[in-house]
Amino acid sequence: MLTYGLGAAIADIDGDGWLDIYIANDYNVPDYLYINNQNGTFTDKIATALGHITKSSMGNNIADYNNDGLLDICVLDMLPEDNHRQKVLLASDNYEKFDLNVRTGFHYQYMRNMLHLNNGDGTFSEIGQLAGISNTDWSWAPLFADFDNDGWKDLYVTNGYTRDFTDMDFLKYKNSEVQSKGRLNREQVLEILKQMPASNVTNYMYKNDRQLGFIKCGSGLGGWMFRQTATAPPMLIWITTATWIWWSTISTARLSFTAMKPIRSQAITTCR
Repeated sequence: MLTYGLGAAIADIDGDGWLDIYIANDYNVPDYLYINNQNGTFTDKIATALGHITKSSMGNNIADYNNDGLLDICVLDMLPEDNHRQKVLLASDNYEKFDLNVRTGFHYQYMRNMLHLNNGDGTFSEIGQLAGISNTDWSWAPLFADFDNDGWKDLYVTNGYTRDFTDMDFLKYKNSEVQSKGRLNREQVLEILKQMPASNVTNYMYKNDRQLGFIKCGSGLGGWMFRQTATAPPMLIWITTATWIWWSTISTARLSFTAMKPIRSQAITTCR
């Protein structure tokens, strides 16, 4: 079957001592939850283990984020956080197509991030909206890690495109230009592309609230921030009102902490 796999996570999902695989697929093809049969083969149990899944699945991550000893699954999609961007970037849902996909065996798929809580009986409860992490725009990769060293895994989500090529107003403008001018040369195409809007969408950092949910990090002083430049490696920065304490994610995985003075307060994010 033709698929568009954008992410794969390997972990012992069912706790039997054998590694399983979760594959995130873009477009209509559903994700795969391959459970290890312990004989060199796998069985896809996505339809029986998960009640519904993401539609345009991007990256995924598996971890025990609520400290119950069971591995949970986070899968990202591309639903914007605010109503304005939802209306600008997305066409209305097509129920007939949704129903056809379900009847064809493509499962129940919805365009938003999913957080599948492991029930310990081979099934999962999807609580992404309840946990507050369902809308992070066009997202690429989630990472569970205890960033603040409180014993609970937090969640970091990377996202964004340089330009919004699914902007409905731009698509209308592009179609109008093509219809009026017919066959376009390279310069005309580039001129159209220059009109494509860009949005300064930031990555998301969520702090674990220890009650199955997460607290979003916003603007202000005190909290976690992701920083990346063309000349320096990516950094996760813990910020207080007096210092920046940064963790450089170098390939050797060694931690290096350094105190620095804040430079621009508007570049700082905090958990609220």
